[in-house]
Amino acid sequence: MSFIPSPGGAWFRDSLNAIAAFTTSSNWQALLSMATILSVVVTAMAYIKGHDMMTLLKWAGIYTLVSGVLMAIRLPVQIIDSSRPMTVYQVDNVPVGLVLPASLITTVGHALVEGYETVFHQPDALTYSKTGMLFGADLMGKSTDFMSTHPQISGLFSDYVQNCVVGDMLLNHKYSLDDLMNSEDPYRLIFSRPSPLRGLFDDNGQFQTYQWAAAQLQNAVGRDTTPGGKTWNYYVRQILGGRPNATVLFGELMGDSYRYFYGIARLV
Repeated sequence: MSFIPSPGGAWFRDSLNAIAAFTTSSNWQALLSMATILSVVVTAMAYIKGHDMMTLLKWAGIYTLVSGVLMAIRLPVQIIDSSRPMTVYQVDNVPVGLVLPASLITTVGHALVEGYETVFHQPDALTYSKTGMLFGADLMGKSTDFMSTHPQISGLFSDYVQNCVVGDMLLNHKYSLDDLMNSEDPYRLIFSRPSPLRGLFDDNGQFQTYQWAAAQLQNAVGRDTTPGGKTWNYYVRQILGGRPNATVLFGELMGDSYRYFYGIARLV
């Protein structure tokens, strides 16, 4: 028997393992015994009140179905995560009363999702069967808060913004805060005309101009945020974990998301 959840195969595996472990424990047997005793008492009271043999037959049928079939028969389950087609999770001893409806629902749901996405095709970052609910939008939102994990770059960039960028806006009036907030490429704007006179002190305590700092930052940020860079690798691991070809996949998903959402924004 197989499940085909679109995303979240690992979550389904953990949940089914927990259910399988609980339904084979002594606690489950105790709960089942208490439920059986309670059902016998309720059925006996109903029979005494109405003297209807169908009451006893209904109880016997339901008891046999639940305890003898739905909960007694256990099947191994394969969980096929469509967002990770190379990964198949195996869970044993899952009650058939859970396996049958769950397998039917996930199989039908997966077929409907695939049919919809075939007709209304979107990039992989936005398709539910590939990446889950709102992955592309979530990735876009997270990317606006990405910060360099390289301490030297973070320190130099912080000094550059606090001294050079603020100075260019308030002292030299090269651009305004409104220009910066509405720029399609704010990095190009702040690095376009750095001061050749004002500056900062580097890690060695030597005075360097903002023109030098801008060139250093552009090169360092470029290396840090491309495949192989420290920050790039950090966010690849954080968002995609140990997926095969995670570095290539991260670049493709980021590109798809930005092209899709920024394209819509321009149209609107």
